[in-house]
Amino acid sequence: MRIVKLKGYWDGSDRRSADRFEVDLAVRYYLNGNDASAKGVDISTKGIKLLLDEKFKKDMPLRLEIKLAGYSDLIRAWGVVAWSSEAAEESKNAERRLFNTGIKFTRFHDAGEKKLFDFIAQVANTP
Repeated sequence: MRIVKLKGYWDGSDRRSADRFEVDLAVRYYLNGNDASAKGVDISTKGIKLLLDEKFKKDMPLRLEIKLAGYSDLIRAWGVVAWSSEAAEESKNAERRLFNTGIKFTRFHDAGEKKLFDFIAQVANTP
């Protein structure tokens, strides 16, 4: 019998490298020359979760425009699909199936990253 030492175990807690915050955001995404609107469900400095009416494949690149409350300018960012799964609860009351889709940010246009960090700091400090 071989004995191995485990580095650790998953205790069910969230293993994300950045805190995420539940917010309701208006998002426009661009893919293959087409654009559509989506609902942002939560956001972090690393990515955003969108509620979409189609399932995207992992690593699919997207361009995003995110409207943050309190900011007049849109944040323009690029990202890739990290994961996608059916949003069963939200799909119950919808005409079509809906999917929660995690987008990992890859880069920002202009000062978009700073605006995002400022927004998240504001949300984090709101009681």
